[in-house]
Formats: sequence, C-alpha cells, structure tokens
Amino acid sequence: MGDKDIFVKMKNPYTFGVPVRGENKFFGREEELRILCDTLENSPRGQKQDIIIMGPRRNGKSSLLYRFYHLLYTNERFIPILIDIQSIKPKQIRPLFVKLLNEVVKGYGRRKADNYMPLFQTLNPEFQVVPDMEYMSASEDLGLLNEWIDANNAPQLVLMFDEVELLVEYGGSDTLGWFRSLIQRLSNIIFVVAGSEYLYKLTQDYGSPFYNIFKSIEIHPLTDTAASQLIREPAKEIGLDISSSDVNKILYCTGNVPYFIQGIAHYIVEKLNTQKRYKPTTNDIEEVIKQSIDHFSPQFIYYWQKASQVQKAILYILARIGSPQDMDGLIENLPKSEIFDDILQSKGTRQDIIDDLIQQQILKQTEDNKFVFVVPLFADWITTSRMNDEEILDLIPKSTDR
Repeated sequence: MGDKDIFVKMKNPYTFGVPVRGENKFFGREEELRILCDTLENSPRGQKQDIIIMGPRRNGKSSLLYRFYHLLYTNERFIPILIDIQSIKPKQIRPLFVKLLNEVVKGYGRRKADNYMPLFQTLNPEFQVVPDMEYMSASEDLGLLNEWIDANNAPQLVLMFDEVELLVEYGGSDTLGWFRSLIQRLSNIIFVVAGSEYLYKLTQDYGSPFYNIFKSIEIHPLTDTAASQLIREPAKEIGLDISSSDVNKILYCTGNVPYFIQGIAHYIVEKLNTQKRYKPTTNDIEEVIKQSIDHFSPQFIYYWQKASQVQKAILYILARIGSPQDMDGLIENLPKSEIFDDILQSKGTRQDIIDDLIQQQILKQTEDNKFVFVVPLFADWITTSRMNDEEILDLIPKSTDR
C-alpha cells in the first residue's frame, strides 16, 4: 500500500455552540464593528456612550463581542474587560463582583497602567461585607476607580458583559437597577453588553432599568458573502472542496445564521472522516442537511417553546404550505375554529402576532409582503414533527393568549 492510499484524518475547523475566537475564523459583521469602534473613538472623554448588542440566541453576539475585545486589546486608549455572566459560579453577587474587579486589576496591570491604582475593599479577604451590602461595597470600589481614571488620565475601562440579562439571576431586578445606576454614574467606564431577545423587551419597556440608556446594535444573519466565507475559508485550510451549488444549498437552508452553517459544515467533515474521503458529493451535502434537523432539535425546540399558542399555529401552517404567504393567505389556511376568529379578527392584533415573530427573527417579510422562515430548516423540523390540524387546534387555549 502506497502513501497515497493512507487517509489522513482532517482536523475539523468548524465549531458551533461556542463563540468564534481568532481573526482568521471571524467573518462579516463589518458594519457592526465599525459602529462599535466609531462610537468609542468619537466619544469625548467623560462623555461616553454605552452600547447594547441584541439578537436571538446562536446568532453570533458573543463572537462579535470577543472580536471587538481583541480589536481593543492593543488600543492604548482603552482597557477592555470581558465578563461572561453565565460562567460565574455560584450565581451570587459577591463572586460576580470579585471576578469583575480581579479582571480590572489584571487588565490595567497587563498594560503597566496600574500606578497608584486604588485598593478595592471587595477584594480584601479580611473585609467582612454585611449581607446585602455587596452592592454598596462594589459601587464604592468602582467609583474610586472612575475617579482614579480621570485624575491620572488613565486608559478608559470598557466593561463588556455577555449574557447580561442573566444578572437577574444574581439578585433579581434590584441587580439591573444597580447596574443602571453604575452606567449613569461612571463617566470613565464604558459598558458594552450583549444578550438575547429578553434585552429587546427591557430596552423598550419604559419602566425597565435598561430603558433609554444604551445605543443599540441588533444582530441579524450574515450577508451572503460573509456566510459563504464562513464555509469556504476554513475548508481551504484542510483542503476541503465544496462546490458553489452545495455552498448555496447550505446557505439557503440555514438562512445565513452562523450557528447552523458551522453545524452543517462540521458534520460534513465528520462524515468524510468516517468514510475516509476528502471531497463531499451533492448527495453527502443533502444527507447531512436532512440529518441536521435532529442535531439542531434543541434549538428548534427553544424557538417553538418561545412562540405563543397562536404563533405556533401560524408557524405550523406556513411550514405545511411550504411557500411564502401573505397575511390573508396565512389566516385563510388556519384550521377553522371560532377561537382563531376571535383572536385574529383585528388586523392590529394579527400584525402584532407576526411582528413579534419577525422581531425574534423566526420569520421575515419579503419585498412583496409575504412571510417566510428565516431558517428553512426550522420549517422542516416542524413538518417532520408529525403534527396535524387537530393537534394544532388543541394548542389554542380558550382564552385569547397571543
């Protein structure tokens, strides 16, 4: 057997479910990065603009945050600190504050910019914090830091929080109120936070602590160019050749959402490694796409569970029809029931129901005012769940739940 007959397993360059790290693995988001960089660079010292990055789960918010962090890492004007709220264990206020202030100390120390930096009482192991007073202790520490930055013309601190909505799990709504007070009070500390759909509601609710304090950036699926690069560039690294038509198949079924693109590409490489081949056929691509419905089932279940009962019925109908539909087409094809008639008799109500699905990036509207799934694979998941009209009718409660 010659060397040419020896199969060398390909190292899989596609990962999904974790943030993308590294410049050569990050594609697209040029406009979002431009807005982030311009906002920081063009804000006068002491007149900062805080930023919120919003979008559905698995749409690339964390990857964008990490990319922005690395862009700031060598910028002399700023000290970036990135905290993943989800990673703090246990979910208690003190560990969160200790992690935050330790990262601050390390950040300024890394840049040799920590001369005469204040000592934080929160980090003093001998300092006994009275229960429920951790907020005050941390506030005083961050207030001293803010004053020190100003007095010493030190680099401004950029505090980045991923999954920021999870702060409510550390101390309820009081934590969000405390967070708002920090943002408004600390003029030399810039906050850049990211989170999922819940953040959108917080920023729109007049009574929310997050109302009207952030510049907003909404994350949408990648452009065709960036989505294609996400497949092609890693493939080049391992000598994998995927035809243009097969790349387009992947982009169509995933709706250019990076999580689903990475997942399908990952399973293509795994399939080829198992069969000791280097080039996928069109049949390989189609088979992996079909099998991916099961692989992505947890994410699709998440979409489904977030939808209201009436929204589930609309999604089911649209998936079953299998073609774009306008509002009248959707309503006409719903199972006949007085319950639907009562809920959907108002055009405003119907539009609100659809608008919510669009805001969650489950549906999108075409130029001719028809509705389609953002991720066609989700429609396939719905149609393979073997539901029927009677089961959909059973989803609708007797009350007008929207």
